[in-house]
Amino acid sequence: MQANTPILRLARITLEATSPLSLSTGRHNTLFDTQVVTDANGLPAIPGTALAGALRHALARRLGLAATRAVFGQASDHDSTPSPLSVTWAHIHDGHDHPMDGLDLERAWTRDPLLSAFAVNELPHRDHMRLGTRGVAQFQGRFGQRFVAPGHRFSFEMALWDGTGDALAPAWEALQAVLAGAEFRLGGATRRGYGQLHIQRYAERRFDLREPADFRAYARHPRRLDRPAEALREIELVADPGLSGNWLRLDLNLEAEDFWRFGGGDIPVTDATRSSEALPYTEERVAWVGTRGHLARRRVIVPASAVKGALAHRTAFHYNRLTRRYADGLDPRRLEQETPDHNPATRYLFGHGGPDPARGRGGHVLIEDAVADDPATFRLAHNSLDRFTGGVRDGVFYCEEAVYGNAFQLRLRVAKDIWRGAPKAVRQAFRATLDDLLEGRLALGAASARGLGYFQGDIVRDELKESTP
Repeated sequence: MQANTPILRLARITLEATSPLSLSTGRHNTLFDTQVVTDANGLPAIPGTALAGALRHALARRLGLAATRAVFGQASDHDSTPSPLSVTWAHIHDGHDHPMDGLDLERAWTRDPLLSAFAVNELPHRDHMRLGTRGVAQFQGRFGQRFVAPGHRFSFEMALWDGTGDALAPAWEALQAVLAGAEFRLGGATRRGYGQLHIQRYAERRFDLREPADFRAYARHPRRLDRPAEALREIELVADPGLSGNWLRLDLNLEAEDFWRFGGGDIPVTDATRSSEALPYTEERVAWVGTRGHLARRRVIVPASAVKGALAHRTAFHYNRLTRRYADGLDPRRLEQETPDHNPATRYLFGHGGPDPARGRGGHVLIEDAVADDPATFRLAHNSLDRFTGGVRDGVFYCEEAVYGNAFQLRLRVAKDIWRGAPKAVRQAFRATLDDLLEGRLALGAASARGLGYFQGDIVRDELKESTP
């Protein structure tokens, strides 16, 4: 504390992941392309820098650069100021809903049923595939991403020092609104379903350290997150409608016309004794009953990454059609480069990367994973016949397990300012893509060439239409 900043706002926050959470170290090993950040105990954790960076970016969009620098400080050659805001690491909870803060030399957490899988580095992962213009995998387009399963909880503390005039009170309220917003994401791959969290518990207090009672209460506050914060008062944060107004919601109800399957699963959905070579992708999650957490049964997942890829490719097609950008009018030597990454419409809506990170651009379409509740699955047998003998070719008899029918809701969000400023052809291309999806002309998932993955549906919430200029 400094003499001119005697006011301290302190909050202890528990976040629960509602989608896979992937905070990568930037390194890889021989099996996976990403490694999840861990603490000194080897448990997954959220670095304070990741939290601060996400909050800083969201606050800049909401209050502007000047207000953001007042909270997060700035570094320059001539005018540098420290940040009055401090954010701790967020530590994962055990099966009794206690944060795993501090060094556990006896490794007692390895006996916790919720955390014991981390002892042998057993993190789930998703395989991703980037397709090219010919509908097959691009060179170096396959990669695996490890993550922390949905349902895990993390706790951290956030503190803001302020002067007697409470000049930073609006910024504190804005930070609360950001954390409570449905669009708050952390980590990597947030545009394809990862990193969504919501506040499970929030407790805070405003300390005036000039007051003896507040000073004593703050002195008794424990630094460890696994100790009770008796000085703080638990409150319920309500999402700010103004913050959510920066994003336009689009909710689709989809129902399968026939069979469908996403990804390559590793566990049969119904009969574990009958193995198939191709399985639907399933994922486990953590469920909570009061303060007890357990691993719930696996669910059939519709990954947002699979939906995003299909939407991006079809949007590129419709944009080329609307702008009369045909293949026979292009340089044949450049056709292989005509991927969605180079299409103006997909670059505008879905973002793009590049060898120079400074020239990349994040996507402006958020897609959430969908869950198929109580799916009916069937084993489909396939073989390939020898055209000479009429018999089955050696090694080409296999079975796949596919989901039949079932309905689910697909939720998307599009940045409001981006949509309203989009060229007309871009908006028309995206609209035509949605029509294709809802009318059974755009397949999702695997084996579309064999009739799988076609859906019918309707739009139940369409804020894009209301905001189209």
